[in-house]
Amino acid sequence: MGIQQELKTYDHHADNIAPDISKTCISIIWVKSASNELDKMRLIQSLKKMTGVVDASFTRETPAIVMVNYCNKETRAVDVAKGISGLGIFARRVGC
Repeated sequence: MGIQQELKTYDHHADNIAPDISKTCISIIWVKSASNELDKMRLIQSLKKMTGVVDASFTRETPAIVMVNYCNKETRAVDVAKGISGLGIFARRVGC
């Protein structure tokens, strides 16, 4: 199943607003149904556009784990996981 929807996003990069990296958090999210590389790439692109998300990437060691660096003043880890689930991908937050 491909990713058909988009996360609700705000392009903070378009306004040249750089988030303060010293005030970000990292959330560890396990995803089940992003099995192929195209789905993974689309998921990462969607996450990076999500309000408050600074960066996102799959781990090399455990390909079902997504590390999401986000500004906790703009979003919450639970909202990031819900956004992934809204794309039709099974997601569970496993750590922060």
